[in-house]
Amino acid sequence: MGSFVYRAVKITTANGESREKVVSGKILAKTIEDAREKLIKMDYNVIALRKSFFNISDNYKLSQKELINFFLSIASMDKVGVDILYALKLMKNDVADSRNLKKVCKKIYFSVATGTSLSEACKEASNSFTHDLVGLIKIAEQTGDFHNVFMEIVDYIKWNFNTKTRAKQAIRGPLMTLGFMIIVIIAMSTLILPKIIDFISYFNMETPVYTKVLIYFASFVKSKWYVVLFTTFIVYFCLKLLSILNKEIGVKLDYLKLKIPLFGNLMLKIDSSRFITFFSIMYKNNADVLEIMDSVSKIVSNRYFGKRILSVRNRIADGETIFSSINKEDAFPVMLRRMMAVCETTGEVGNVLENVRYFYETEVKDTTDKVIGLIKPTTTILLGIMVAWMGIAMLGPIYTNLANINNLSSISNDY
Repeated sequence: MGSFVYRAVKITTANGESREKVVSGKILAKTIEDAREKLIKMDYNVIALRKSFFNISDNYKLSQKELINFFLSIASMDKVGVDILYALKLMKNDVADSRNLKKVCKKIYFSVATGTSLSEACKEASNSFTHDLVGLIKIAEQTGDFHNVFMEIVDYIKWNFNTKTRAKQAIRGPLMTLGFMIIVIIAMSTLILPKIIDFISYFNMETPVYTKVLIYFASFVKSKWYVVLFTTFIVYFCLKLLSILNKEIGVKLDYLKLKIPLFGNLMLKIDSSRFITFFSIMYKNNADVLEIMDSVSKIVSNRYFGKRILSVRNRIADGETIFSSINKEDAFPVMLRRMMAVCETTGEVGNVLENVRYFYETEVKDTTDKVIGLIKPTTTILLGIMVAWMGIAMLGPIYTNLANINNLSSISNDY
């Protein structure tokens, strides 16, 4: 799909009079002939048409507020009987409350007006319409119930944003504390410790083991600190690159992430919540189960968990029930597997899924609060231990050998 710049004549009718208006803009199409055909369908007389140097699908990134405004506006207009094409026309002209959103709505309108489905038009217009949102829009097209599905999408966007915010809060604190600790260690090792070490060496003081360890540590940090940081970044980016280039390595690394204390459990609950939320919305709108599993495997952040979802999908394709297939996967949390088993025994799929969805939304919030609550005192204690060790290791020998220092001072005064 490419971007084409056009200049055309548009005939408009006002007060019974026809007027010609020269318009210009950009349009998405597979080929230049396809672009010309789309413009003709919109009653444009093409003057000039050429391929754009830039892909317009990446030009406009919608904010969370703009995305919510888009879906809320379409849902509200659909509820009162306005068809999608006319709703998009109103959005691009008047209803959208930001210039950015109006431009995206204009692209979507042109694509839908020339025969493209709404889901494909949204996908082409802006990369803010992610895979999961496009999947939900497709469900709205299939059912024709744009109002209810789009209201579900609004709740989903809000939930997704809140979940990401909580996850960032849980990670940001430790990273900031770790960065502060590294700065303190480097500053003390390069500025303060060398002077203390020279002082101890000058008076030939007796140094305990913990002071010797600190001296070796300070010498290493002073001479090799940039090597340590550089090596850390190199290892991180190499692992990141390997995980992108080799899917199997990426899956194994994501499996190890789930084993990290506190954070692994939090990541698993976030992805489980994302899975059950998306599954619940799609399932109650009668989407194909195999298609749901394909879609949800792509929206979870952990690739190992996504692979396990695909395993469930393959079992379902082989004839097993949804819930028994999920129950066989140890990667899914025990609570999720048990509640899915309840779905199979009772047949109350809709109610049970809603309960599971609510449970995991609450679990993510509680687990995030718990992680943040544990991290703050833990990092404070670690920082305190580090500073205390440096303080004791530096000042301990001085206080221990204070008598020797006084004797040396009195001898020097006698002379």
